[in-house]
Amino acid sequence: MTVVHYSCHAQASRAERAMKVPRQEWEGATLRNQSTKCNNLLPIRGPRSPAHMYSEYAERYWATLSQLGRHEGSRFRMVVHDVRLLLLRLASGASFALDSGGGSPLSNVKLLPYLVQMGYYCLGDPSTTTWRHANASFSQRSSRSAAPASAAGHGAGGVDGPDFNAVATLWFPERWREDRQQLLFSLVTAALRSCPPPAEGEALGEAEAVFRGGRAP
Repeated sequence: MTVVHYSCHAQASRAERAMKVPRQEWEGATLRNQSTKCNNLLPIRGPRSPAHMYSEYAERYWATLSQLGRHEGSRFRMVVHDVRLLLLRLASGASFALDSGGGSPLSNVKLLPYLVQMGYYCLGDPSTTTWRHANASFSQRSSRSAAPASAAGHGAGGVDGPDFNAVATLWFPERWREDRQQLLFSLVTAALRSCPPPAEGEALGEAEAVFRGGRAP
């Protein structure tokens, strides 16, 4: 993770546009970011940062993001998936540099507190429509997860699956306290479903071997 003040980024971008061979904003930012691709600035609210300033730069973040492509669902849903995918790569040992050309696991995991911060900004307080909708959606997904395997299995491979539900509890800790047993059961069930079935005539094996097949490398 590279931390840069927005005014420094803007000043460098202006200077690069005035060069004899001008550079585009994110082309220059990539060079300054040790050749790791970047196309946005995630704001960080410090202890002395006023709320209105964080809100201003958060809106710039989402405005830039909207220019990169279409997305479905709320901003909060996108943040949950960003955290989910980050944790999935970390847990599975997948490369963080595959898409961006750089970035270590340690560098990327440092983003987590600020993604959680952005998630709280997107949610607002319990009186907002976004918060109420997210809480209601979480309840509906938890109810589906609690259904019998024959009924719940059809949605197990959806985008907002058990791992999404588990990550969403970062913003709804009371849900973790109430539903953690069911959430963990759903995660284990999803992992076992991803295991290759035993060959014909082959015994399923010991429980330890079965769980080893569903474990991240």
